[in-house]
Amino acid sequence: MRLNRLEFLAMNNGPRRLHMRLVEFRIFKNLLRRKNICLHGKILLDAACGSGYSLKLLEKAFQPERLFGFDIMPEQAKLVDRPAKNTYFFLGDITRLALADAIFDGIFAFGILHHIDDWIAGAQELHRVLKPGGVLLIEEPNRPAVEFFHRYFRFDFPKKNRFDWPDFELKMAQIGFKKLHHTKIYCDCLRAYLWRKI
Repeated sequence: MRLNRLEFLAMNNGPRRLHMRLVEFRIFKNLLRRKNICLHGKILLDAACGSGYSLKLLEKAFQPERLFGFDIMPEQAKLVDRPAKNTYFFLGDITRLALADAIFDGIFAFGILHHIDDWIAGAQELHRVLKPGGVLLIEEPNRPAVEFFHRYFRFDFPKKNRFDWPDFELKMAQIGFKKLHHTKIYCDCLRAYLWRKI
C-alpha cells in the first residue's frame, strides 16, 4: 500500500531517522544479542526500506555478504542513496516478491505489515524467502495504535486486517514462525519481535 502525502513526509525526515537509529534499530540489535544470534556477514533483506536509511544502518552494523532492500513506491526509490557494492535495491510488492525461496539469513521489517491490505500474505512471503532457521525482526503497532494514528494524524492505513497481539502471534505461528522474544517500544501498543522460521 502506498503512503499518503502526510505519511510520506512523516517517514522521510531527520527525527524519524534519528528514532530509527537510536530506538528501533537498537532494540533489534538487543533482541539478537539476547538470543546470541549473529548476522554479521550474512545475507539480509530490508523489507519495504523506504528511502534506504535502514539499509545504511544494516550495512554498518552487520557488514553483510549481500544486502537487499525493496519498496513499492518509486517516490521512495528516488531518495535511496547509491548503495554499497554488495547492496541491491529494487521496487517490489511485499506480497509478491520476485525472489527465490529460502535465500535470506535475516529479514528486517521496520513497521510495514500494518500498511498492507493483506498483512498475512506479506508475512507469508517473508517466510517464503527466509532460510529455515533464519530470523525475522519486525516492529509493528497493534490495532489501537493504528486506529489512533488514523484518527488523529490522518494516516491512511487499511481498514481491514488490523490486529491485536494474540491474533498477530497466532497467525505468525500458523505461517511457520516461532516467537523467540518480543519487547514493547514505549508502551505495549508498539512492539518489536524476533521470530525464527521453523
